[in-house]
Amino acid sequence: MQPPPRKVKVTQELKNTHAEQMTKLHIKHQTECDLLEDLRTYSLKKSAIEKDYAQALQKLASHYLKRDWPGMQTENHTHSRNVYAVWRSYLEGTVQVTQSRLNNCENYKNKVSDPAKSARLCKEQQLKKCIDQLTCVQMELQDTVKDLTKSRKKYLEAEQLAQAVREKADIEAKSKPSLFQSRISLQKASVKLKAKRNDCNSKATHARNDYLLTLAAANAHHDRYYQTDLINCIKVLDGSVYDHFKDYLISFCRTELEMVQAVQSTFQSLLEKSNRVTQDFNQQVFMQENQVFCKPPAFQFQPSDSNTSRRLQTETGTTEEHSLNKEARKWATRVAREHKNIIHSRRTLEECETQVSEQSHSDLEQRWRRPGRTFERLRL
Repeated sequence: MQPPPRKVKVTQELKNTHAEQMTKLHIKHQTECDLLEDLRTYSLKKSAIEKDYAQALQKLASHYLKRDWPGMQTENHTHSRNVYAVWRSYLEGTVQVTQSRLNNCENYKNKVSDPAKSARLCKEQQLKKCIDQLTCVQMELQDTVKDLTKSRKKYLEAEQLAQAVREKADIEAKSKPSLFQSRISLQKASVKLKAKRNDCNSKATHARNDYLLTLAAANAHHDRYYQTDLINCIKVLDGSVYDHFKDYLISFCRTELEMVQAVQSTFQSLLEKSNRVTQDFNQQVFMQENQVFCKPPAFQFQPSDSNTSRRLQTETGTTEEHSLNKEARKWATRVAREHKNIIHSRRTLEECETQVSEQSHSDLEQRWRRPGRTFERLRL
């Protein structure tokens, strides 16, 4: 079996508690200072990264903006369906967004980095003030507990003495008188013992009352220490550091949202313009800019000086006239024949559609082959 835990004095236990509280407060202070330092260094590094990125992206977009594209000098250079105009708008939007990023980079320094440095210096000053104040309060509470310990010790000693006298008086009262003791001596001894017992009881009562009053005062002091003094000390140590933390985090989020909103508002419109880019429109712009691809004027009749007539003329009875008449009759006959075939094929098709529910699939294929040959002749 393990030995019972060693009993620690109240004053020593109180000192240990106070020392642990000091240690925890120092750890809390150092943790908050570390967070302030992290916020400060992070804001500086992020500002540098954002600045380098924005400058590099701005330089890249500006380099491509210097190039001349076809159609930029015409009235269609700002049209949303012009691919070159949309590409230029994208580059200009990129430059605009990078400029917004450069402006927001200063927010990290002005709203986070510099205030965090000042907040940490202020917190270091508050620590010394807080620790000195708390040390003084703890010493006062320890003195109160020491007085309580002394009062309790006096009370126990007085109570033990009074208890011993009471026990002795009870024993004397119960004991039988000796033959060699006179009545007067017994009375004197009894009176002396009662006086001592009363005196011890009075001292014990006084010590008990003093202990109770000291105990009440110590508890009141103890309650004030935890409910008022310690809380006030922690508030002084914290200062407004958590308000600073809140402001820094809000600044981070707002800066990010401002950059994202700038990007969204810029590229949302560019997305709509990109969706309206069409090949037909760009081909039309290309044709308008390059007149060499446009249809030239129709060829004009250039008559000779001796004959300026623009009408067709034939010679009656010549071989040429006979050949033209023969060709005309041939094509007229062919058109009439094809027209007759078409009428016959349509009639056959209508008959097949009326009998489709009564005939099998194979019969339909055979019936369809005949008009098929007619359609082949028509294509020929």
